[in-house]
Amino acid sequence: MNETMITLVGQVAGEVTHRRYGDDKDLVRFRLYTKERRYDPEQRTWGNANPMYFTVNCWSGLGETVRRTLRRGARVIVLGRLSLRQYDNGDAQRFDAKVDARAIGADLTFQDVTIEHPAWSGPDDPLTQVERPEPAAMAA
Repeated sequence: MNETMITLVGQVAGEVTHRRYGDDKDLVRFRLYTKERRYDPEQRTWGNANPMYFTVNCWSGLGETVRRTLRRGARVIVLGRLSLRQYDNGDAQRFDAKVDARAIGADLTFQDVTIEHPAWSGPDDPLTQVERPEPAAMAA
């Protein structure tokens, strides 16, 4: 088995599933569909090439957020550790590609996203608390 860090851009291709292992291990999983876009200068059109599917595993807090947030068709960027496994299913050689996600973000190329921030418990304007030197003090 070969492992390396990878960044993928693609679409959630199926349902987001959840499994609980033991008392405190949660695994959220989904399939990611990704493809390469290529321009054909003779046809003057764009086309898809090299379609691939990956199983994306999300553990703990990342998994919980993915479970609440992502649905089929969502466009995402996934950063994680890629694991490739080759096996023989009797008819042909097959590959299994899995990614243990470290971070997942929205691909803003084709969608608008609203980011919710945790409630701020400090002053209304956090910059008002910064000490700003007088211009004369900066020149000295």
